This record gives sequence, structure tokens and C-alpha cells, in this order.
Amino acid sequence: MSDKRVKGCPNDKCKDYKKTKYKAEDKYCKACGSELVFVCSKCWTLLASDDPKKKICAKCEAKAEDRKEMIINTGKAIGNGALAVAAAIPAAVKIIPKVIDKLPTKKS
Repeated sequence: MSDKRVKGCPNDKCKDYKKTKYKAEDKYCKACGSELVFVCSKCWTLLASDDPKKKICAKCEAKAEDRKEMIINTGKAIGNGALAVAAAIPAAVKIIPKVIDKLPTKKS
């Protein structure tokens, strides 16, 4: 399994600082020659973990989980609303003929 983490230049004076993402195999920055470090692929924070499966920091991971949970909850709310509308349709179908019968008719 290949390492999916990204590396970035830790030198804040480098032109590639927080701009260029390097592969895990790369050792040195092409612009300034500084040794590269593993960074979060979203926010450029230095990664604390040496786990090759972790490519985002804990903060970004928590943000992604919150977003995922919000999407699921929104979907559930929309689904419940659709069920309420679907449940009301049979009752409306029964009432419509009665309402139509009560409407005044045109005399020609």
C-alpha cells in the first residue's frame, strides 16, 4: 500500500511554503532545499501521527465528521417531511371529490 500523506516545506520564508504539496517519497523542498515534513492535506498543519493512512489532521477530520453528520441529519429531516406529505395525500384524495361537489356550477 502506498503512502497517501503529503509533505510540505516547513520554511515560512520559502516561496513554496503552504503552496506546494509533495509526495511522501520526496525528501527536500525544490525551492529552498529544506527537509520536508508531513502536513495535513487540507490545512497544512504539521501531522503528529506517523500513520500512513492519516492524511488529514484531527481538527480537519472532526470538521469532516461534523459535516457528514449534518448532511445525514438534513437528509433525515427532508425524508421525514416527504413522508408527512405522502401520508397526507390519501386524505386529500378523499376530500377533493366532496369539495368539487360543493362548488357552484355554471349555468349556460
